[in-house]
Amino acid sequence: MHGRALRLALAWLLLCVAAAAADTHPARSGRSKKLWLLSASALIAANAFDIASSRGLYETNPVLRDPTGRFSVSRGIAVKSAASGGFLLFQFLWLRKSPQHRLDGAFAAINFTAAGVVGATAMNNTTVRRPAP
Repeated sequence: MHGRALRLALAWLLLCVAAAAADTHPARSGRSKKLWLLSASALIAANAFDIASSRGLYETNPVLRDPTGRFSVSRGIAVKSAASGGFLLFQFLWLRKSPQHRLDGAFAAINFTAAGVVGATAMNNTTVRRPAP
């Protein structure tokens, strides 16, 4: 179940990135668009790594834990997919609606920063000792 849900969430997020890549507006071509797509991919990868590294650990966030207090993979996928997907969808729609503002670079910086924070959290999760089953 968890593997299927994770694949579904990643497919949905990658679909968002693919839709953004298909955007052919003339004001949004070139380096800044590629940078934004790369940052969106980094954010998706960091969230997937965080979900994978949190599996089986005790969770402090009540939204993401199951009744035993451990990380709930299905809740984690749902929350992280909704948050990241919604954030990237907002960016995509904003960039598509107002290409003259050229916020690709600013959004890319935000995405790379968020990916760094989530990635650092995931790296920390790999050093935490797993509880006994």
